[in-house]
Amino acid sequence: MKLPATPIIAAALGLLGLAGCTSGETGLVRARRTFTQHALLVDSYTLGAGLSLHPDTAGTTLGYGHTTYFFARQPGDPAPSVEKWTLFHTPLPDRTLLAVAATKAGLDLAANRSAVGFNLGLESSFAQRLPVYESTILQLRYHPQAPSETIVEIHQPKKP
Repeated sequence: MKLPATPIIAAALGLLGLAGCTSGETGLVRARRTFTQHALLVDSYTLGAGLSLHPDTAGTTLGYGHTTYFFARQPGDPAPSVEKWTLFHTPLPDRTLLAVAATKAGLDLAANRSAVGFNLGLESSFAQRLPVYESTILQLRYHPQAPSETIVEIHQPKKP
């Protein structure tokens, strides 16, 4: 007996939803903070039903999600290559977000600054977040497999 694909997909998504739940930046989430020589990266990994309330990633995901938030390094940050893992909470700092990269697998409903809509399957996105009133160039070199090698440089033209 051959089962139709739609109930199988619905059952798989339902099981993922039962696996865990994330609301805002708290829930069944594993997060990592990586301090590089030039940046602070915050990686968030979720599995199950996830609700993001951050304005740059707001939406709901039923499946797997990996989001990387990029921030400029500030005085007082720990030494480069220090990775701090946390469970059940994504520790986003209170500073300007420079960019965000996201990969979602499953059902994704987005309602944020970069996207409005839905996707069923695999989706990857990247968005820069620079103030529109400034003439600024953001140079970002990022390797997901080696986040400690990330380089972020911000260039602003000299004022006459």
